[in-house]
Amino acid sequence: MEEEGENGGLRSIERSNLRGAQDRNGLRKRPAQQQRRRAPAAQPRRTVRRKSPMKRIIIFSVIIFVIVLVLVTTTFATTTLRLTLTSAELSVDGVFSAIREPAQSADIAYGKVGPYTETRSATITNITRERQNSYAEGTIMVHNTNTSGEKLDLVNRTRFQTKDGRIYRLSGKQIIPGGKTVNGEFVPGRKEVRVVADAIGNEFNLKEKGVRFTIPGLAKYKEFSSSYAVSTTKIVGGFSGERFIPDAAEEKAAREKLRGDIASALEQKLTEALQTNTLSKKIVFDSAKFITYESLENKQVDDAVMIQEKGEMYAVSFRETELASLLAKSESMSVGVPSSVTPTEVTVVNLAMEMVDANEFEVTTSTEFDFRLSGVAKVYWTVDEVLFLGDIAGKKRIEVEDIILNRYPQVQKINVFSIFPPWRTSVPGNRKKINVTVGYSRGDERQEMPLTGDREEEEEKTEEEKEEGEDQEE
Repeated sequence: MEEEGENGGLRSIERSNLRGAQDRNGLRKRPAQQQRRRAPAAQPRRTVRRKSPMKRIIIFSVIIFVIVLVLVTTTFATTTLRLTLTSAELSVDGVFSAIREPAQSADIAYGKVGPYTETRSATITNITRERQNSYAEGTIMVHNTNTSGEKLDLVNRTRFQTKDGRIYRLSGKQIIPGGKTVNGEFVPGRKEVRVVADAIGNEFNLKEKGVRFTIPGLAKYKEFSSSYAVSTTKIVGGFSGERFIPDAAEEKAAREKLRGDIASALEQKLTEALQTNTLSKKIVFDSAKFITYESLENKQVDDAVMIQEKGEMYAVSFRETELASLLAKSESMSVGVPSSVTPTEVTVVNLAMEMVDANEFEVTTSTEFDFRLSGVAKVYWTVDEVLFLGDIAGKKRIEVEDIILNRYPQVQKINVFSIFPPWRTSVPGNRKKINVTVGYSRGDERQEMPLTGDREEEEEKTEEEKEEGEDQEE
């Protein structure tokens, strides 16, 4: 019991001592804590880390590189394509039918090109002098506008008078038919007659067509107001005085040369007109060119005579696309050509055209004719440049190859397909940055040509601008 008390007392003393030590330690610490409260420690200074110049240079360089990369990829992006298209050679020998545009039937439509005119002159000094007196002569169209339908009887030497008083007389008695009503519209009667000047002299020469005449002999009758005439040719030949007569053989040779020169000049004019036609190329065969010549009145110059010849040319033309299609349909095509697409261009150097019943064809008035084509022609397939560039613009490389394969069977081969810059995977959306060149098999006479899409701009021209680009047509 005593030990336990003693031991318990010892433990109590140890605990007391321990608490006392803790209290002493606490007493020693409190002043320091209180001191810190009274005088707070100074806050540490904040330090700002500045980026090094090298790091800024690297960041700036990366930004510049990205900008340049974007510019190169977009602004300077281009695509280059070189394509080989299909062509085929045809042996042709057949008769076809043509009708004047706009055609409703027949095998092909044709157009009338022209007229183109040229005048040339030459001087002949080998002459003789003769005293001559002659009357001016020509033809006029007499019109009978009497609504009663009565015919008009004109006696021989009936007078026809111009506005300035010159008189011309009818050669022989003539009956001018009365007018009639056609489809509810009155059509005057008319007849072409020949007249001779009332007196000798060159003052009666009328060098212009379309001069109007009255009929003085009907002045007292009702027919005067319903009858008149208009010259349909020049009225010339009137002369009084000394005339220079050129040597006949020399004049004949000179006129033949003039006509040859005129033919060459007209041919050149036609060629230039066909070459300026950019909207629809036309084909003209030599047998479809028609030239008429007119020997103009001789002129006396000093001690010589100036002779003159005038030529006028019309031509019949076919649109190249339609002719190529006609030839392709007329013959069995060789194996391997795209049957789903018709050719649009043709070479006719070795192809001859001959009109059937050519003597019955009048280029200014006829509306149809038959013709034979014989020889060898070569037809070519092309691509519509506007549609083609529109199809591939902005597409990925694999899409472009699929488009060409499925939509353009006339393309035999893609020779070159490159995109710049090399890391770009799609074709530029701007058509002007797409360079497409098309050609045909090696050895073909047709040269490679670029597709630029310019035809789209031409199609936006006004009608007046188109007419200036087209051939001169009536």
